[in-house]
Amino acid sequence: MSYVIVNTETKKMYRATQFASPYFNTERGAKGACTRLNKKIENAPFVVMTPESFREKYPVKMVMVRNLMSGKMVEQAEDTPLCCDVSSETYWSM
Repeated sequence: MSYVIVNTETKKMYRATQFASPYFNTERGAKGACTRLNKKIENAPFVVMTPESFREKYPVKMVMVRNLMSGKMVEQAEDTPLCCDVSSETYWSM
């Protein structure tokens, strides 16, 4: 089982760096990192959760966007990166 640290204000998983994994192998490691983070940042809203409970509590919202090539409306996740977004020119030029 793995654990994640979640910011309850932004509803996103915490990562120490851009390339670091947000997952902890043990609950003890996640709680220790969360405690250190909460001490470092005043009034920090960080909590420890399992990835399953995180996805259940904060589901990804779906948005309607226009496909750049066909002009049809399609539904995609709100957090889709620009390189995978069919409504961006970046997607079609790669």
